[in-house]
Amino acid sequence: MKTIGKFLLSLLVLTSVAFGAKAQETTSEIQGTVLSGKTAVAGVTIVAIHEPTGTKYTTSTRQDGRYNLTNLKIGGPYSISASFVGFKTETANDINLTLGQAHRQNFSLTETSNTLKEVVVRSGSDRVFSANRTGGQETINRRLIEGTPTTTRSWKDVTKLVPSANGTSFQGISSQLNNITVDGANFNNSFGLAGDIGGQSGAQAISLDAIEQIQVNTSPFDVKYGGFNGAGINTVTRSGKNQTFGSVYEYFKNKDWQSYKVGSINLPKQQFNYDLKGFTVGGALIKNKLFYFINGEQESNTVPGSSWVAADANNTPNGSTVSIAKAADLDALASFLKSKYSFDPGPYQGYTYASASKRLTAKIDWNINANNTFTIKYNYLKSYSEIPPSNSGAANTSIGRRPGNTALPFYGAGYVINNNADVVIAELNTRFSNSANNKLQVGYTALRDYRSSLSSKTDFPLVDILDGNGNPYTSFGYEQYTYGNKLNTDVFQLNDVFTKYVGGHEITLGTQNAFKKYANGFSPSYQGVYRFNSLADFYASAAGTKAAVRYDLSYTLGGGEFPLVGPKSLEMGVFIQDKWKIKDNFTFTYGVRADYTQFYNTFLYNPVVDTLSQFYNGIHANTGAAPNTAVQISPRIGYNWDVFSDQSLQFRGGTGLFQGAPPFVWISNQASNSGMALFGSISNGTGYMFSPDVNAYRPTVTAGLSQSYSINVSDPNYKFPQVWKTTLGADKKVLGFTVTVEATHIRNINATVFQNIVLPSTGLITLADGRTRFPITSVYPLGGATKRSVTNPAIGNAIYMTNANVGYVNTLFVQVQRSFKNLFVSAAYNYQEAKDATVNGSTASTMWGSKPVFGNSNVISQSYSNNYLPHRFIAQAIYKLEYLKNYSTSFGIFAEVAPNYVTSFIYNGDVNGDGFNNDLMYIPRNASEIVLVNASGDTRTQQELWPQLSQFIDNHPYLSKHRGEYAQRNATILPWTGRVDLNVTQDVSFKVKGRKQTLRFTADIYNFTNLLSRNLGIYDVPTSVTPLTFTGAFQGNKPVFSFPYFNTTTKTPLQQAWRHDTGMASRYQVQLGVRYIF
Repeated sequence: MKTIGKFLLSLLVLTSVAFGAKAQETTSEIQGTVLSGKTAVAGVTIVAIHEPTGTKYTTSTRQDGRYNLTNLKIGGPYSISASFVGFKTETANDINLTLGQAHRQNFSLTETSNTLKEVVVRSGSDRVFSANRTGGQETINRRLIEGTPTTTRSWKDVTKLVPSANGTSFQGISSQLNNITVDGANFNNSFGLAGDIGGQSGAQAISLDAIEQIQVNTSPFDVKYGGFNGAGINTVTRSGKNQTFGSVYEYFKNKDWQSYKVGSINLPKQQFNYDLKGFTVGGALIKNKLFYFINGEQESNTVPGSSWVAADANNTPNGSTVSIAKAADLDALASFLKSKYSFDPGPYQGYTYASASKRLTAKIDWNINANNTFTIKYNYLKSYSEIPPSNSGAANTSIGRRPGNTALPFYGAGYVINNNADVVIAELNTRFSNSANNKLQVGYTALRDYRSSLSSKTDFPLVDILDGNGNPYTSFGYEQYTYGNKLNTDVFQLNDVFTKYVGGHEITLGTQNAFKKYANGFSPSYQGVYRFNSLADFYASAAGTKAAVRYDLSYTLGGGEFPLVGPKSLEMGVFIQDKWKIKDNFTFTYGVRADYTQFYNTFLYNPVVDTLSQFYNGIHANTGAAPNTAVQISPRIGYNWDVFSDQSLQFRGGTGLFQGAPPFVWISNQASNSGMALFGSISNGTGYMFSPDVNAYRPTVTAGLSQSYSINVSDPNYKFPQVWKTTLGADKKVLGFTVTVEATHIRNINATVFQNIVLPSTGLITLADGRTRFPITSVYPLGGATKRSVTNPAIGNAIYMTNANVGYVNTLFVQVQRSFKNLFVSAAYNYQEAKDATVNGSTASTMWGSKPVFGNSNVISQSYSNNYLPHRFIAQAIYKLEYLKNYSTSFGIFAEVAPNYVTSFIYNGDVNGDGFNNDLMYIPRNASEIVLVNASGDTRTQQELWPQLSQFIDNHPYLSKHRGEYAQRNATILPWTGRVDLNVTQDVSFKVKGRKQTLRFTADIYNFTNLLSRNLGIYDVPTSVTPLTFTGAFQGNKPVFSFPYFNTTTKTPLQQAWRHDTGMASRYQVQLGVRYIF
């Protein structure tokens, strides 16, 4: 066995020099000092035993009496002993370790007398007080995981316990800039189409039953933590023990265990079924030596496509459940499509979406010998989910193509996403001596994602039909982003951390590396996308008498198979750090990490684009040039001061830089969109009659250069996003409660921003409200569309990725918590101010075009972030009542009070002429500041229009306070909502052959407040954020608008600021579970 251990060590060390992700911590530490009186004692034997597995960790004190036991299993309990010849042995018991914790256990030895009686010290554990804690950190252990209500069985239901959480965004920074690891393995969707593995299909890549602890690090000033701007979400899975354990379980929900009442609104009962079956088993293959753990789950879900229905004789539009879209219109349209084109668009109401997943976690822990432990883990995921059509590319992106007040898309306009994954990670921990140790990780992640359409025909274009006033009415056909949409991701990672102890210094050297390669197929609008202003216009176009208002198409150059692009990158990081224990109760940490990225030359050079000189502000575009590789330096310092050396008062903090990779899709867009060899496009085309033939307007071209396309390019000096974080925190024990106060300031250093450099930088027009309007949407082709040629191409968009040091976040939170024997309670309040210059998105064009702006959309300026949540209160309680020897009942409560989210008021229409509906609304003070005309079907007089618009402004808490100004991006804060979730667990225990067995029954109730009353727990959403529609006309320099009815059927004007969200967020839902534990 010793020979095998040495061989593995040698092999992995040799591997580490070959190539090398930003790993996070997977273990814990015990440290301390051994004294006799005031004299340090060297050579004392320190033994820590992890009692569930019998794993023994041994070291000895150094000359200064200090010792460190590193790379320990998390959890416990542990017993620690200190023994030395001539002294009584001292033992500390009941120690449980949290992830990344440095538990301090000092010993004071006394000389032996006539008896050698062992001295036993009752110790404990604390997830807040730790010498390793400097900045923001929240550790969630197994007790909290099991006691937190969840109806999704997702880790995301647990990380909401972090005070600064807003979904999976933390501290106001996009979730796209998080780093997620499981046992050190990369669990990001590094391409950026979702936040984590399985995110697109809504599947959980790892079961809650497989997780031992989760740690969310928002500002750890230890340089080992890298790869993020927002948060490092670090998960460690469970392990086997000497005693075999396990469980089989099932969780289920259905349509009868949820509410259909939201305030005064009654919803129809719809088909809904959820079922999750799973098992866990763990134990020892060799006692005290070799352990295993396995978890497997199978999940299926059927959910309503929408709670909206079409208007008919029995259903009058009401703004909450009955759409303005008419059943008669949609039935006639479906009949027309079937009879004329033999195309069935599917139902427009009453349909369901299905999803399913299978996942497996398997782990082996091997205590090779006294100095080496080895762990290897494998994760498997296979999942799919039916999804509504994407909102991107829709006429009104704030409404999109989803069912709502004005629109009901057909089922066939959606798509199916498949997310599959295989992840393996191996870790070797080695202790070379009592002053040196090493942690080595090698991993591989394979993701296979692809789409298919829900359309009954794979060769039918997508059609968007508006209501005559610029709002969506319906959509049908092949989803815009699905054809050929495929992504294979392979990530190879290698991390190595070496630690040396010299006196009071803990010196760390390390490297964290990832090689990433992708094979991506993506060409929006490949089957064609038509847009019509009304149903009548569509029928006219089908008859050949009226063209679509817009047509988009992409096509391959040169024929052949649908092309894939294969970008690659090598991300390398090195770091050095000194954690200096200046005094036993004061630790000062200082270090620096350097991160370097190398892009492999997979970008296609377009020689024509290289010659073009009229791009915005003279920017030069080269489609073949990747960003220059540069080393980014991230220095950090931090401190931790246990003021009285008794964990009753702790001051901590630090400052430093954090760098993380952006979603790689932003970079890959350049490889896909060069105008060279792969794709050409028709963008925002006019004059095209509808044809069901997807090839009707597809040109026949050969490989090489096209005359029409869009491009993506990068600033040659582009750097990965980087932020500067500063945190000050204090933790104080008060009457047994731990009170935490923590403030953080974050400044963007290298924020990623986008511009569309095909827009002109001269000749801009200033409108009456002060905003800028572009005279044309593209400077190319020079001389107009008739001058288009290979050397003077028509360029639809030229999205340019660069950096800007704009944006900041300020957060302050207060938290109070306490753990009793059978009770845990916690409460927190978080304040936040977050501003940035970008929005969330999965493509570069979305990142640019969907950001609400006032005037020139190429001007980089900051405003409130999409992740901005100004206030948030949360509370949690977990209580367990044990009675009659074999029975126990547990209650878990989670409460949250916060605004729903933030949003922006924009016009429906393109006022600034940049080709996108992204213009922030000017809020008029009086009728002289706006030109209003009647919308389609609008019979109101001019004397009625302005008073009704003015009344809507007065009724809105944000608009009414900002007349005479433009509405700022994300400055509209939605109403507050209070919600309580509840978990009730009943255990019934018995013995079989002397071993305890348990039957567990659970009920998780989401939005228990709504169960108490139909008027509680309701989330409100804006009635409309696009109240004004730009007609495309001007009176002088004043744009002309219409103020459409809220309900065209009943001629009801838009008046109310908010309406109830009738989705599941506002309704209670009960999930029942049964489990057998052995």
